[in-house]
Amino acid sequence: MLWGAAHTCAMSYPESVRRAGFEGDGPALGEALFEAIRTRRSGVTFTVDEYDETWRRLATPDGKINLTIPELMSELRALRPRRRRTSGPIPFVLTAGERRTSTANTIFRNPEWRKKDAAGALRMSPDDAAALGVADGGRVRITTKRGAPRRPSR
Repeated sequence: MLWGAAHTCAMSYPESVRRAGFEGDGPALGEALFEAIRTRRSGVTFTVDEYDETWRRLATPDGKINLTIPELMSELRALRPRRRRTSGPIPFVLTAGERRTSTANTIFRNPEWRKKDAAGALRMSPDDAAALGVADGGRVRITTKRGAPRRPSR
């Protein structure tokens, strides 16, 4: 199965496969990709493209990713709504860390390590921010039943 997938990819997107570092024409390009998949222990980047190119490959009539599965919609409508569980008067879920191109995980690091967003901005829904009177770029203090962060020294 992987052999066929490698050859299909190489035939369909040969320039993308070459940008990923593979050489060859026709079946030789597919073989080079397959051998890498088969032998490399740390995974394989099999194509390299700009985002615009990737989006042009989306083969839906409207050019969008459609997540609705019609066969499941009646089942979804039949589900009972669950009560939201929140602690306290503000119904938010706080999460530690955010996966970005500049972060490897959610461990604490020296803030100087972050090349973007050095202040560690809070991200929230614009509607929630407006309801709380928080302006874009404004400062907030988060307090939970566990406590609140210490105020930074200036």
